Amino acid sequence: MSSISLKIDKLFGELSEDYKAVLLENDFIYIFSKSIYFLKDGESVYRQKDYFKLPDHTYSPEDILAVKRGCNQIIKGYGFSEQNSFEDLGIRGLYKLFELFHYKMCNQKIVKKNNEYTIDKIEFHHKMKKTSLTCFNKVN
Repeated sequence: MSSISLKIDKLFGELSEDYKAVLLENDFIYIFSKSIYFLKDGESVYRQKDYFKLPDHTYSPEDILAVKRGCNQIIKGYGFSEQNSFEDLGIRGLYKLFELFHYKMCNQKIVKKNNEYTIDKIEFHHKMKKTSLTCFNKVN
């Protein structure tokens, strides 16, 4: 069994059946795997292997840090419910994270707003696979 399979099995062993279903509906195995490779390989090696050669010159050093934070949150199962939303990525960081995985934002709406933070619900469509996912991003 591959290292990625073992990591997914371990994570899924810690989650509720309902949340596992949410993750699977959102192309989670694909983005989990891409997150592992990005963190393991680093941006230069990842770029060489990537079909679109991402991350490209449009990624600032701050974007790369946000992408790394996002990848670390993905491998912990965060980002796909309002209660387990992405944090500390900002809007641009979230967009760059999913651009790295070849997704394009197609819809965004606020699902919660108070004096401390806003939680956005964002739908992304994959550029080639015709799949989509919905994630949640908490912005301070």
